[in-house]
Amino acid sequence: MQSPITGGNTITLERKIPSSYVIKSYLESYGIDVTDLFNDKAEVEQYRCAESGFRFYGPEHLAGDSKFYGLLQEFPWYYMDWKWEHQLVYDRLSQGQKVLEIGCAEGAFIKRLDKASLAVGLELNEYAVDTAQMAGLDVRNETIQTHATANPEKYDVVCSFQVMEHVSDVKGILKSSIDALSPGGTLIISVPNNDSFIRHSPDSILNMPPHHMCLWDEGSLKNLEEFFDIDFESFAIEPLQKYHYPVICNNWIEQKCGRGIFGKVIKKLAKWTGVHHLVGLRKNQIKGHSIIAYFTKRG
Repeated sequence: MQSPITGGNTITLERKIPSSYVIKSYLESYGIDVTDLFNDKAEVEQYRCAESGFRFYGPEHLAGDSKFYGLLQEFPWYYMDWKWEHQLVYDRLSQGQKVLEIGCAEGAFIKRLDKASLAVGLELNEYAVDTAQMAGLDVRNETIQTHATANPEKYDVVCSFQVMEHVSDVKGILKSSIDALSPGGTLIISVPNNDSFIRHSPDSILNMPPHHMCLWDEGSLKNLEEFFDIDFESFAIEPLQKYHYPVICNNWIEQKCGRGIFGKVIKKLAKWTGVHHLVGLRKNQIKGHSIIAYFTKRG
């Protein structure tokens, strides 16, 4: 195994997760059978890169395929067209900027950009690409690596929202994203923040393969400037959202009562009584789900 950031071998194996746990959990929680994605791999391995602080899973072939994401997207909570990070980045952009979004789905973000802006989206889901193109959006079914080769230093802004946690070729995608930026351009990465309340639920199956291949946090994001031609500018931390109150409440119950029958009963009782709303009393002390990192391309 090599670090997806540095390509080096200075990595540490942090833990192993039985594949049987992931397979069983997906069936019980979502009715999705992910057995074929594991190819008889008995364990999922979690590593940490000593140089960058970046944590990631292996082997890389465990990443979910289009069928897997198609099944997840059938759940109404899975994909939101407009979230906190979309609005924050939208408010930051200037009229007339050339913007590239990686993993744009059906193009909800670039659709909102000013008509004077050049907005291009990249998406590998063919159905989403067709839907976006029918709406008149410039969305292309190609990778950032292919696009950057044909469009070097073209964009003022390259952004991605909830994409970089799903990929294995982190180094290749980041390098190509920077190649597509003009000197002085802005790279924007929004990902789940593993310094947030997420860290209290280390066994969450949505935060491991085949869904997530990386575990980003503030340190590993900031350290990107040490390995790529970019300078770190700033972070934006998501305020705690009300729809995450039940998640935080259930995390606390599992820590105190376990994940057995007793813990399940307490969670059902908490849901019935609406006690999770009490999380709001501490919302200013709890980091929200996601983080945005802003970088400037050197040169």
